[in-house]
Amino acid sequence: MIRSLVILLLCSAGAQAAPPTLTHLFPAGGVRGSKVIVTCSGTFSWADIKIWSPGIKATPLKDSGKLELEIPGNLATDRFWLRLYNSEGASAVVPFLVGNIPEINETEPNNKPADTKPVSLPVLINGALTKGEVDGFTVNIKKGQTLVAALDANNRLGSPMDAVLQVVSPAGKVVAENHDDLGLDPRLGYTAKADGNHIVRVFAFPSAPDSNIGFFGNATSVYRLTLTTGPYATHAIPLAVPAGQTATVEPRGWNIPMGSKAQVINPPITAPAEHSEGEGLSLPAGTRACRVTLSGIAGQATVWSTPLPTSILLGKGPEALSIPGAVTGQLTVPLQRNAHTVAMKKGQRLLVMVQGRSLGSIIDPVIRWIDPMGKVVTEVDDSGSNPDPTLTVAASVDGNYTLQVTDRFGHGGDKYRYLLTVRPEPVEFQLDASADSAVTTKDKPGELTVKIARKGPVGPITIKAEGLPAGVTAPETVSDTKGPTATSVTLKFTTDGKPYSGPITIVGRAATPAPLSSVAHVPARMGVELETIWLISVTAASGKK
Repeated sequence: MIRSLVILLLCSAGAQAAPPTLTHLFPAGGVRGSKVIVTCSGTFSWADIKIWSPGIKATPLKDSGKLELEIPGNLATDRFWLRLYNSEGASAVVPFLVGNIPEINETEPNNKPADTKPVSLPVLINGALTKGEVDGFTVNIKKGQTLVAALDANNRLGSPMDAVLQVVSPAGKVVAENHDDLGLDPRLGYTAKADGNHIVRVFAFPSAPDSNIGFFGNATSVYRLTLTTGPYATHAIPLAVPAGQTATVEPRGWNIPMGSKAQVINPPITAPAEHSEGEGLSLPAGTRACRVTLSGIAGQATVWSTPLPTSILLGKGPEALSIPGAVTGQLTVPLQRNAHTVAMKKGQRLLVMVQGRSLGSIIDPVIRWIDPMGKVVTEVDDSGSNPDPTLTVAASVDGNYTLQVTDRFGHGGDKYRYLLTVRPEPVEFQLDASADSAVTTKDKPGELTVKIARKGPVGPITIKAEGLPAGVTAPETVSDTKGPTATSVTLKFTTDGKPYSGPITIVGRAATPAPLSSVAHVPARMGVELETIWLISVTAASGKK
């Protein structure tokens, strides 16, 4: 999990008729050490704004929806979140990205080759696509230089677009193209064959395909386009570092000199997480995603801060894996199969997970569990909708077992990396809230369903709301090991009518077989799960005062 930053904007211009909405921001990011004027799009009042923003200085401006954000030069994260709220409710959280290179906003018109405007490299362009639009930017590069073009849109901003990047040569020929590299977002590197002005084009299709034929765009189709002939990071080696310690990793990507080093800003394992990026029950408690940044290098990389011992598999193995352990591996060439061996006793059980896509790798990992006789006992490709597989394995006899990792399509290369995590099958539980907010009024109590997932013989779990304001109550409830409460319970909130709009947490605690606790997460958005529920207490139902 990762400690993230939140900006909360309180709109309190008298009685509000409805909760605020927030659809997107423009620009959708800014560079460290700068001040950025941001426009918030949605429905809200913009008077008497109260702002809580650790690490970020935020100043509301006179123009409706305008906000100045001052970003520290040493900000540890590359994405934080904004929310609007009033006494009637709260908006969804919206991401804001933080970069390392100079930024500009696109200037229209730039749809036709003759209208494209030259940009100086390196640069990060904040743009947006309207329906049928193709945005173009002219860059001058020399023969032998590698131009990196990388787009952030759907994957990290939630823009409803499936974008395409193209590089057009001075002769007007498309010489490079990428559709999907990081999720639905394209990235490419092109080594110029000749000096001259090249055009980088951006267009998109809808992320949810429909019957329309044509290029897609709408008011929320914002993007951030990085263009550089300098270093650009896509990942770092190793993919896991010891929790709570300062660690050094090697950034990898385009135009990065071998042997470059970057320091991981690694929060203490005990630090709370208001937003978490994790895999639920699959990873041990205390695991956090850490962003790796290095001054002057564009892009970003994610590594896991883990309480488990870490190692690196430099070749294809076989190599003995310590239990528990987290090992970084790579499929260097096509059709490669990496072998990790595990010494086990009959009846011993392990929880195994391979992370690739969740760390920005393009690998589609497949894991095989092979017994001491060489027989493939289990093969797992995906875990539900998650392309990163998780499985529980058991030893039928004493001996050395093999965990074999490969790519589903037999691909290999520098981008085909993974993190293999193995630990004894844990006894734990997970709480998931059905929504990220709950509303209660004086004449109508609010309700929130909490789903429970147990792994192992977890006893009764007491679930309660913590951080409630004065005047709001929510009796704790118990999830028994059997019956209807074993998998879900409902919390009921009552209020004396005093207005409130703010965050609370839902916490579960079990006493057997050992003291355990867990905080409820709300449904994930862009891979991020909030650990807070937004509670709204109003005087009466239907907006009556």
